[in-house]
Amino acid sequence: MLAVYALSAALTGPALTRPAGRMSPATMREDAAMGRRSALLAAAATALPLAAHAATYADLGGANSGVDYTSSVEDDIAAIAKRTTEKNLAEKKRIQQSYKPKTAAELQDDQNKAKLAIGAIAGGGTLISAYFFKDNLARLLIKVKSGGADAGYDTLAKRKAKKAPKKAAKKELVGASTKSGPFGLF
Repeated sequence: MLAVYALSAALTGPALTRPAGRMSPATMREDAAMGRRSALLAAAATALPLAAHAATYADLGGANSGVDYTSSVEDDIAAIAKRTTEKNLAEKKRIQQSYKPKTAAELQDDQNKAKLAIGAIAGGGTLISAYFFKDNLARLLIKVKSGGADAGYDTLAKRKAKKAPKKAAKKELVGASTKSGPFGLF
């Protein structure tokens, strides 16, 4: 079928018509019609695969070698199937053991671990966030100690004012590092 298609394409001339109007010119020249020599070469090239003769297994001496390559195929397949079955059974057993119901002691241990984790997260979050409202806690403590007479605003401001000159003196002694980032870290 391929040969018929190739020959029909090789033996016919160009099918492009002359461009009319504003169309772009054809890429194939009009005088590029096939001659006898081109047609003969195209036919020979098309017939070349038909002339090829592939050698068979018997032609190469494979049938007369005396070695039976198919004798152990069933044994090999059976060995592969056996190994696969063993692996699948081991995996199935492992999966079944993972679905095994837990004992009461294991359930109690899991619940205790969960309670401990929840308490650690809640307590840790509260302690970490306490830094951001430490001044409010200090004022609350002052108010409770005074019995409500002092709201803590003035007392806390006085304490900070006393500490400020000491910090400035320490910076002068140490080397006056100029940290201007958040919380004085940078």
